[in-house]
Amino acid sequence: MIFLINTALGHYAAQLRLVFCENNPTEKEKKLLALVQPFKPARNTIAEQEDGSRAFVTDDNVEMFRVVREKERNGARRWRVIELSEIWRPIELIPLFYKKCPSSWTSSNSLELAEEFYVNCFSDKETYQSVW
Repeated sequence: MIFLINTALGHYAAQLRLVFCENNPTEKEKKLLALVQPFKPARNTIAEQEDGSRAFVTDDNVEMFRVVREKERNGARRWRVIELSEIWRPIELIPLFYKKCPSSWTSSNSLELAEEFYVNCFSDKETYQSVW
């Protein structure tokens, strides 16, 4: 499942992989944590604004943001451990397959096989308001 993660530094999309509990005997409350694989803006989706700041821009053809998985230098997917409370809301990603969808892709495996995705900001009004 893909979620929008809310941190003090901003928002990002991430795939939830595992929820677990930090068992620290010195603290009374157990902390719920999540292991996620984050996404980042795809190439050519950052534009410099008139004031010199940079902004994440949509694809002109479909007016949706494009994202890719964050990866290490060796190509392995990057992982983050976050507090479960940082998960804000579910979002929908649409695999980007350019001219033709590979025949091996299914609804069950396309999230793992695709390299680039659209963030579907039109799936519901809350997502639209959050993303825009």
